[in-house]
Amino acid sequence: MVNDPMPQVAADPAARATASQFSWQLSSTPHEVRRVLSKATKAMCDFGVNSDDRITAELVLAEVLNNVVEHAYAETDNGLILVGLALTGSGMTLTVTDNGHEMPGGEVPPKRPSPPPNLLDQADLPEGGWGWQVIHDCASTLTYQRKEDTNRLQITLDAT
Repeated sequence: MVNDPMPQVAADPAARATASQFSWQLSSTPHEVRRVLSKATKAMCDFGVNSDDRITAELVLAEVLNNVVEHAYAETDNGLILVGLALTGSGMTLTVTDNGHEMPGGEVPPKRPSPPPNLLDQADLPEGGWGWQVIHDCASTLTYQRKEDTNRLQITLDAT
């Protein structure tokens, strides 16, 4: 298990307003993804983020981290992933950094058009990529950079 310096949120409301940045590191395993999702959810709850925004952030973060584990570090379970969460009055920013494989084409997969309403049979739907659809639908901004051997994905979610 990777060292996890999770900051403690102060009980004093005045101090809590300044305790708005959190970070975690994890190895590239499904177990570690679940552990960090739990820590991030607790941090948002402790900070007073409403349940709708927490659920959205947890869904987006789960999709991103699972993609890093399954694709960026497809051949190894000892890759390092860094997660940052910055909470503001207008929403939050999630930052995920890793040294795995670059995203195909060096960019975030594009948003897919929604399937036509008459396409109700799931067998007719193309496989894969729907997690990125969810991320695109939830994010107000989405940026990806590859610098040297490092991937950096930053997602802004507006508060509801």
